[in-house]
Amino acid sequence: MNKSASRIYAVDFIKALAIICVVICHATENAYPIGREELFSLSAYGKLLALSLFTIGRLGVPLFFFSTGFLLLDREYTKEKAIHFYKNNLLGLVLTTEIWIFIYNILSLTYLKSINYPDADLKFYQIIYNALFLKYNLTNMWFMFAIIGIYAALPFVANGLRSLDIKCFKPLLCIIFIFLFSPSIINVFARVNGFDPIYHQLDFSFSGGCYGFMCIMGYAIKKGVFKKVGNFVWTFFAVAGFAVAILLQLYSNINNVAFGIWYDSAPLVLSSFSIFNLCIKIKGGIFKNFFSLVGRHSFGIYLIHNIFVIILNHCVNGVNPFCKMIILFIAPFSISLFITAVICKSKKLGRILFFMK
Repeated sequence: MNKSASRIYAVDFIKALAIICVVICHATENAYPIGREELFSLSAYGKLLALSLFTIGRLGVPLFFFSTGFLLLDREYTKEKAIHFYKNNLLGLVLTTEIWIFIYNILSLTYLKSINYPDADLKFYQIIYNALFLKYNLTNMWFMFAIIGIYAALPFVANGLRSLDIKCFKPLLCIIFIFLFSPSIINVFARVNGFDPIYHQLDFSFSGGCYGFMCIMGYAIKKGVFKKVGNFVWTFFAVAGFAVAILLQLYSNINNVAFGIWYDSAPLVLSSFSIFNLCIKIKGGIFKNFFSLVGRHSFGIYLIHNIFVIILNHCVNGVNPFCKMIILFIAPFSISLFITAVICKSKKLGRILFFMK
């Protein structure tokens, strides 16, 4: 296998890992009580298991953003190429998003309304708001809005990055990383001890905020900024970041302050970033065909799976939380993969419905 092919497989592997994590996250949220009071009704083992599964699930979204930067930022966007990108990528992404907003609106007004799902009884103006990206109550669709914003800025950011000296990139990345992601850690201890939380005042939203910065981190990997860092170091950071993310949640909830890990958390992002650096070196394996398949169809799985998580969650009440999580993971994941793979037999349908290229 040549270097190019192995790199493409590595990205597919990472996307497969990312979507597996995302489905685990949504399955865990529906199977386990993650709120503070509900969480501490579980045994010590139950708490640790619930938070571990939830944190594993949260690793997925950063992996997607790193992949976006890795694939799309290391390009030159001339006027012609930028126009081509907007026509073929941005507009296609907007079309796919609008289609799925419509599908989720129909789901809300029919099935979800019948089972008294929160905020399912949409008013006409709320449907219009959803279509115009002015408001969302469409579960996992927030990610689509974030990606659309990043795609809109991507050619400008890519051209700007090309003018930077790569030697100054590492310290700059470290400084911005600390600035963007450290408040989430500090605020856990601040709230527990009765202090006001802190917020960074410099505005990074023009670059997509923490999500745009994750794309830039993916670009840094592509440019070899961290190539001298060995696998042992990345493994340490992956495990340590994951452990700290769980401990922060336990510490906060034990001290009567509700806290669930989010994508602006330094240990979570560091763990996910380290996993990306380890996985981007993968060239194959016994499950290569499976991960290639899942990676290629990860976007479709993301768009579909939560429909089946919601439906099945209503059908398996009273089941042991861990067994319920397994059901809510395996069934929606498998069904979504099957539907996506079948529909994508038609390249045109795959392009429209799942943004397949």
